[in-house]
Amino acid sequence: MPQPHVILTTTASLDGRIMPENPGLLSNRLEENRIQELRAKVDAVLTSAERIIQEDINFPIKDPRGPEPAIVVADKNGDTPPAAAVFKNRSRKVILVTSKKASKTKVQRLQDARPDLVVMELGEYAVNLEDMLWDLHRAGLRNILLEGDDALNQRMLDHGLVDEVFVLIAPMVVGEGAPNVLAGKYDRRIDMQLEGILQYGDHVVLHYNIIKHRR
Repeated sequence: MPQPHVILTTTASLDGRIMPENPGLLSNRLEENRIQELRAKVDAVLTSAERIIQEDINFPIKDPRGPEPAIVVADKNGDTPPAAAVFKNRSRKVILVTSKKASKTKVQRLQDARPDLVVMELGEYAVNLEDMLWDLHRAGLRNILLEGDDALNQRMLDHGLVDEVFVLIAPMVVGEGAPNVLAGKYDRRIDMQLEGILQYGDHVVLHYNIIKHRR
């Protein structure tokens, strides 16, 4: 079945670490402008409840060429806070994707906070990512920017659902104790082809296309 084109964007230190508690330390103003421009070119931004809880990010965009991209939140338990910033911009469509084990009470609170919230229940104990993308494609969302936490990013890669990857390399060494970027147990080898290298001051962005193999 057809699926949207998915672009993963993430940041890492020179030694390949991420900083979930303070991700802004790895970025800079020029990189944020690039991300905002990229968001303006897609139909939706896919994130996770975990990232919203950590950062309460509302995914601002710069100079949208058309309608603002929808926000899709993968949230297996319904843990997204009702007061989250993503719910406050009423001009943007918000889609909550849960599993069947999600708390009905929590989901109802989110719908009370945002009456036009679209809720998809996909998967028994975790969000079924393939079904999610198929439903998003059927809803007309053809290009998606993945800005999740490390767990969602890893699952999307492992399921073969990502087409492009942007990795910002920050000019610093974080050291042991911080998680590795794109870390996790993978059931497949993921091959990539370098598409380009961008420089933003002392930061470098590596742009890869993922090579799709027949399984």
